[in-house]
Amino acid sequence: MKIAHRISLSFSIAVVLLTGISGAVFYSNSRTNLEQAIFTHLKTAATSRAEHIDTFLEEQKNKVEIIAQSLWLETALEAIINHRPDSAEHTEQIKSELQECLRPGKGLYELFVLNQDGTIIASTDQNKLGLDRSSDEYFLAGKSKTHVKDVYYSQTTKRNSISVSAPIRADETGVFLGVLVVRFSLAPLHQITTNSTGLGETGEIYLVNKDGFMITPSRLVKDTVLKQKVDTINVRRCLMHKGQPDPVGQEIAVFPDYRGISVLGAHEYIAQMQWCLLAEIDVKEALAPLAKIKRLGIIIILLITIVGWLIGTFLARFISKPIHELHKGTEIIGAGNLDYKVATDAKDEIGQLSRAFDQMTGNLRRTTTSISKLEQEVAEREKAERALQAANRFLSEATKKLEDSNRELQGFAYIASHDLREPLRKISSFGGLLKESLTGKLDHDQQENLDFMINGADRMNQMIEGLLVYSRLTTREVAPEVVDLNETLEQLAQLELGALLEETDATIEVPQPLPKVWAVPLQINQLLQNLIVNGIKYRRQNTQPKIVITAKRIAQDTLRIEVRDNGIGIKEEFHADIFAMFRRLHSRKKYDGTGIGLAICKKIVEKHGGQIGVESKQGQGATFWFTLSLAQQAEKQAEQLQNMVQA
Repeated sequence: MKIAHRISLSFSIAVVLLTGISGAVFYSNSRTNLEQAIFTHLKTAATSRAEHIDTFLEEQKNKVEIIAQSLWLETALEAIINHRPDSAEHTEQIKSELQECLRPGKGLYELFVLNQDGTIIASTDQNKLGLDRSSDEYFLAGKSKTHVKDVYYSQTTKRNSISVSAPIRADETGVFLGVLVVRFSLAPLHQITTNSTGLGETGEIYLVNKDGFMITPSRLVKDTVLKQKVDTINVRRCLMHKGQPDPVGQEIAVFPDYRGISVLGAHEYIAQMQWCLLAEIDVKEALAPLAKIKRLGIIIILLITIVGWLIGTFLARFISKPIHELHKGTEIIGAGNLDYKVATDAKDEIGQLSRAFDQMTGNLRRTTTSISKLEQEVAEREKAERALQAANRFLSEATKKLEDSNRELQGFAYIASHDLREPLRKISSFGGLLKESLTGKLDHDQQENLDFMINGADRMNQMIEGLLVYSRLTTREVAPEVVDLNETLEQLAQLELGALLEETDATIEVPQPLPKVWAVPLQINQLLQNLIVNGIKYRRQNTQPKIVITAKRIAQDTLRIEVRDNGIGIKEEFHADIFAMFRRLHSRKKYDGTGIGLAICKKIVEKHGGQIGVESKQGQGATFWFTLSLAQQAEKQAEQLQNMVQA
């Protein structure tokens, strides 16, 4: 495959992967946020309705207690129990008063009074007089306190009922006289739950008793009261925890409801009745907005893929065009056309090689014009052929270097593109806002998960920044100059490393003044800063960090600089690995960082034509060394080169 095609294909694959990953992360976050918002809305609605139901029950209990404590009821019961001559009149009085309580607006549809033995002695329904209700729940529980009997189907009234009973006692002696039982209409209870305001088309709220049966109507299914059994995750959680926090710490759940349709739901437990109030909405309706986001995301990914392919094609042509022109020129010159010019204005190796070709063909053309120097011409031709072979070898090496540079460019484009950094900034920014808005509302695990998300985004952003620094070393060419290492170290100690040295109580020692070197000032500053920070970071506990920097000449024009620390040291088997990209020997919890610092150091030294290494043992500190060109020798070479060019 041609280089241009490889570049275009690699760039397109990188763009597709980046946009796909970014889209998946965005979609996942959107779904989570939407589910959380809907769950919060359902939870709020469930809490509000549960409080309303509690209030409704208390109001009904208060109504019954007021009637049970009425003086006329106490007086009438005492007369009936004691068989006084006026007991018949009191019986009629109770009947009249009970009928008065049934007037519209109170929500009552039947009242009756049980004597001390549980027999109905007065009722708004005369057909029930004399019935024995001594074994019924409302009599047994109502003898001691006000009691609400769960929703049940009354065989006598042939309707679903909820009854409240309260004891009737003598005001002065507290003697138990009987029990007042009131049956209420379920309509107000149904109105509380069936109000679907704010719940969309499929959202509903309903009550389930302790046995798992619906006691209020369903919005979506007919005739469910005391007939529809509900055994879902929502009900089981409610009855299991009985209003206490879920130990799992996560109440959001998607599950099949009593219809077998997936819903998103919340619940509230009504303790006094052991009821579960359930608020649910179909997942399809709840997550409908995500469908639009998904379609938009697919369109964006397709557009980015097309744009990425076009950019990759343009870059491939831009990079490979000079190579094609040079190759074409070598074929024309090789065919004997020495007047052909292949020179380009490019400042890179390809441009230099093309100008060398033109110079070579010019010299060759001049030698062939003299017949009297035929032998010399033959010799020059042989020389030119050897030069052409050397140039071809140089071209091959230059092509290999270009391919290596392209691979680095692909790696950089893959990791540090805008499509990766933008989602990270959004995750970190919105994660911080979410953390502030939910302060005090999350449990420990939720808070920890949110912190993990924000910290992970920050670490990824730091890694991208490190890669950008590493990329600049490859793509930016800066002319070297004379650098005073002593001034560089003094600047680092006062500015970039001042706060770190003061915080860690670390010291930097230079036993002898350091020679001047021929280098790029900013890159040497970065190199020394990384090595010093590395020595301070991996310090031993209870030991003051100490950095010692020395230098010695190892050749006429080469200087070896050593940065020695008294830290934890490095095992010998890891000496060759620590300069690799993202290579870490310790966990981030123990030592922070991105694993790029030493890789940047290696790249800087290699760009200056030097070498870098480390000498260390576990627990005995580490000595990082690197070589650079001496300033005096480098200046002489540069001056000689300039004189040759001028000559």
